[in-house]
Amino acid sequence: MKVIPVHRTIIKEALKAEGLPNNYKFLGYALHLYDQDEFVASFKADKDGQMSLMSFCRRPENALIVKNHNKARRIATYSKHEAVVVMLIDIGERYLIMRIDELQS
Repeated sequence: MKVIPVHRTIIKEALKAEGLPNNYKFLGYALHLYDQDEFVASFKADKDGQMSLMSFCRRPENALIVKNHNKARRIATYSKHEAVVVMLIDIGERYLIMRIDELQS
């Protein structure tokens, strides 16, 4: 999956700063609820945006993965629990979660 170039640079810098190997697989964008430590697992909305349904999960491997950053941001607006867009990165034995809005400050 393609990652936005600026995000790719940030990933590489974060891995280096943490002393982690530079071989990773960018899985996509997910929505994380920090206070509940949960991820959005599924999402559906009607065409006019009046009704939506979200389900949640505890593990990142069960999270809804979105390929497009802007689409992930649109889905986050439906969350009453203030879900934030994160990059989900497989670094081998575990997943790395990087919050997007903190990176753009």
